[in-house]
Amino acid sequence: MTSSQPQPVVLRALEPTDLDLLYEIENDPDVWDVTSSPSPWSRWALRQYLESQPADIAQTGQLRLVVESGSADGGMGFVDLFAYDALQRRAEVGIAIRRSARRTHLGLAALQALQHYAKNHLHLRLLYAKIRTADEACHKLFQAAAYRRVATLPQWHLTAEGAVDVDVLSLVLE
Repeated sequence: MTSSQPQPVVLRALEPTDLDLLYEIENDPDVWDVTSSPSPWSRWALRQYLESQPADIAQTGQLRLVVESGSADGGMGFVDLFAYDALQRRAEVGIAIRRSARRTHLGLAALQALQHYAKNHLHLRLLYAKIRTADEACHKLFQAAAYRRVATLPQWHLTAEGAVDVDVLSLVLE
Protein backbone atom coordinates (compact mmCIF):
# COMPACT_ATOMS: atom_id res chain seq x y z
CA MET A 1 0.00 0.00 0.00
CA THR A 2 1.53 3.28 -1.04
CA SER A 3 -0.90 5.62 0.68
CA SER A 4 -0.24 6.74 4.23
CA GLN A 5 -3.94 6.34 5.03
CA PRO A 6 -4.94 3.32 7.08
CA GLN A 7 -6.96 0.76 5.19
CA PRO A 8 -10.42 -0.16 6.47
CA VAL A 9 -10.52 -3.09 8.85
CA VAL A 10 -13.10 -5.11 10.71
CA LEU A 11 -12.48 -6.57 14.15
CA ARG A 12 -14.34 -9.77 14.93
CA ALA A 13 -14.42 -12.58 17.47
CA LEU A 14 -12.27 -15.67 17.05
CA GLU A 15 -13.76 -18.53 15.04
CA PRO A 16 -12.64 -22.16 14.69
CA THR A 17 -11.62 -21.29 11.12
CA ASP A 18 -8.91 -18.98 12.53
CA LEU A 19 -6.77 -21.96 13.56
CA ASP A 20 -4.31 -21.59 10.66
CA LEU A 21 -3.83 -17.86 11.29
CA LEU A 22 -3.40 -18.44 15.01
CA TYR A 23 -0.88 -21.21 14.32
CA GLU A 24 1.07 -18.99 11.89
CA ILE A 25 1.31 -16.01 14.23
CA GLU A 26 1.84 -17.86 17.51
CA ASN A 27 4.64 -19.89 15.91
CA ASP A 28 6.46 -16.90 14.42
CA PRO A 29 9.78 -16.69 16.31
CA ASP A 30 9.85 -12.90 15.76
CA VAL A 31 6.77 -12.65 18.00
CA TRP A 32 8.14 -14.82 20.81
CA ASP A 33 10.54 -12.13 21.93
CA VAL A 34 7.70 -9.75 22.79
CA THR A 35 5.28 -12.20 24.37
CA SER A 36 5.34 -14.24 27.51
CA SER A 37 5.31 -17.49 25.53
CA PRO A 38 8.73 -18.08 23.96
CA SER A 39 7.96 -21.46 22.43
CA PRO A 40 5.94 -23.03 19.61
CA TRP A 41 2.29 -23.96 20.03
CA SER A 42 0.77 -27.16 18.70
CA ARG A 43 -2.35 -27.13 16.55
CA TRP A 44 -4.05 -29.23 19.22
CA ALA A 45 -3.34 -26.68 21.97
CA LEU A 46 -4.49 -23.81 19.76
CA ARG A 47 -7.64 -25.70 18.79
CA GLN A 48 -8.39 -26.19 22.52
CA TYR A 49 -7.82 -22.45 23.06
CA LEU A 50 -10.24 -21.56 20.25
CA GLU A 51 -12.89 -23.93 21.58
CA SER A 52 -12.69 -22.61 25.13
CA GLN A 53 -12.18 -18.90 24.44
CA PRO A 54 -15.02 -16.87 25.89
CA ALA A 55 -15.43 -13.46 24.31
CA ASP A 56 -16.26 -11.74 27.61
CA ILE A 57 -13.36 -9.56 28.74
CA ALA A 58 -14.98 -9.12 32.16
CA GLN A 59 -14.88 -12.88 32.69
CA THR A 60 -11.31 -13.59 31.56
CA GLY A 61 -9.52 -10.23 31.80
CA GLN A 62 -8.53 -10.48 28.16
CA LEU A 63 -10.00 -10.29 24.69
CA ARG A 64 -8.48 -11.29 21.37
CA LEU A 65 -10.06 -10.01 18.16
CA VAL A 66 -9.25 -10.97 14.59
CA VAL A 67 -8.21 -8.18 12.22
CA GLU A 68 -9.79 -8.50 8.78
CA SER A 69 -9.09 -6.20 5.86
CA GLY A 70 -11.56 -5.53 3.10
CA SER A 71 -8.76 -6.17 0.62
CA ALA A 72 -7.98 -9.72 1.80
CA ASP A 73 -9.76 -12.97 2.52
CA GLY A 74 -9.69 -14.08 6.13
CA GLY A 75 -7.83 -12.74 9.11
CA MET A 76 -4.64 -10.73 8.79
CA GLY A 77 -3.74 -10.63 12.46
CA PHE A 78 -4.95 -10.05 15.99
CA VAL A 79 -5.42 -7.24 18.45
CA ASP A 80 -5.53 -8.08 22.12
CA LEU A 81 -6.77 -6.39 25.24
CA PHE A 82 -5.40 -7.91 28.43
CA ALA A 83 -4.61 -6.96 32.03
CA TYR A 84 -8.15 -5.59 31.94
CA ASP A 85 -9.05 -3.56 35.02
CA ALA A 86 -12.80 -2.88 35.22
CA LEU A 87 -12.49 -0.57 38.21
CA GLN A 88 -9.86 1.66 36.59
CA ARG A 89 -11.41 1.14 33.12
CA ARG A 90 -8.10 0.36 31.42
CA ALA A 91 -6.41 -2.45 29.54
CA GLU A 92 -3.08 -3.28 27.95
CA VAL A 93 -2.95 -3.57 24.16
CA GLY A 94 -1.13 -6.07 21.99
CA ILE A 95 -1.08 -6.46 18.22
CA ALA A 96 0.26 -9.11 15.88
CA ILE A 97 -0.06 -8.83 12.11
CA ARG A 98 0.97 -11.53 9.63
CA ARG A 99 4.32 -10.91 8.03
CA SER A 100 2.80 -10.44 4.57
CA ALA A 101 0.61 -7.57 5.83
CA ARG A 102 3.16 -5.68 7.91
CA ARG A 103 4.13 -2.14 6.86
CA THR A 104 0.84 -1.71 4.96
CA HIS A 105 -0.88 0.58 7.51
CA LEU A 106 -3.11 -2.35 8.50
CA GLY A 107 -1.71 -2.23 12.04
CA LEU A 108 -2.63 1.44 12.40
CA ALA A 109 -6.17 0.82 11.16
CA ALA A 110 -6.48 -2.12 13.57
CA LEU A 111 -5.32 -0.03 16.54
CA GLN A 112 -7.74 2.75 15.62
CA ALA A 113 -10.63 0.27 15.34
CA LEU A 114 -9.64 -1.23 18.70
CA GLN A 115 -9.57 2.23 20.29
CA HIS A 116 -13.08 2.93 19.01
CA TYR A 117 -14.34 -0.43 20.29
CA ALA A 118 -12.63 -0.01 23.67
CA LYS A 119 -14.07 3.47 24.20
CA ASN A 120 -17.57 3.05 22.79
CA HIS A 121 -18.41 -0.55 23.65
CA LEU A 122 -16.22 -1.50 26.61
CA HIS A 123 -16.27 2.04 28.07
CA LEU A 124 -12.55 2.00 28.77
CA ARG A 125 -10.84 5.31 29.50
CA LEU A 126 -7.19 4.29 29.05
CA LEU A 127 -5.21 1.93 26.85
CA TYR A 128 -1.50 1.26 27.23
CA ALA A 129 1.22 -0.81 25.64
CA LYS A 130 4.65 -1.98 26.76
CA ILE A 131 7.14 -1.82 23.90
CA ARG A 132 10.83 -2.63 23.88
CA THR A 133 12.69 0.68 23.77
CA ALA A 134 14.69 -0.43 20.72
CA ASP A 135 11.61 -1.47 18.69
CA GLU A 136 11.36 1.58 16.44
CA ALA A 137 8.69 0.15 14.13
CA CYS A 138 6.35 -0.63 17.00
CA HIS A 139 6.96 2.79 18.56
CA LYS A 140 6.09 4.47 15.26
CA LEU A 141 2.91 2.42 14.94
CA PHE A 142 1.62 3.29 18.41
CA GLN A 143 2.66 6.94 18.12
CA ALA A 144 0.78 7.17 14.81
CA ALA A 145 -2.26 5.92 16.76
CA ALA A 146 -1.82 8.85 19.23
CA TYR A 147 -0.15 6.91 22.05
CA ARG A 148 2.47 8.81 24.06
CA ARG A 149 5.46 7.47 25.96
CA VAL A 150 4.90 7.95 29.69
CA ALA A 151 7.60 5.80 31.29
CA THR A 152 10.58 3.54 30.74
CA LEU A 153 10.93 0.30 32.69
CA PRO A 154 14.66 -0.52 32.95
CA GLN A 155 15.68 -4.09 32.14
CA TRP A 156 12.02 -5.11 32.19
CA HIS A 157 12.03 -7.85 29.56
CA LEU A 158 14.42 -10.75 29.19
CA THR A 159 15.44 -11.67 25.65
CA ALA A 160 18.03 -14.01 24.20
CA GLU A 161 20.46 -11.05 24.25
CA GLY A 162 19.72 -10.19 27.88
CA ALA A 163 17.47 -7.78 29.76
CA VAL A 164 16.13 -4.85 27.76
CA ASP A 165 14.31 -1.66 28.64
CA VAL A 166 10.61 -1.34 27.88
CA ASP A 167 8.70 1.87 27.26
CA VAL A 168 5.13 2.31 28.43
CA LEU A 169 2.95 4.17 25.94
CA SER A 170 -0.57 5.24 26.84
CA LEU A 171 -3.65 6.69 25.24
CA VAL A 172 -6.44 8.41 27.17
CA LEU A 173 -9.73 7.67 25.38
CA GLU A 174 -11.92 10.26 27.13
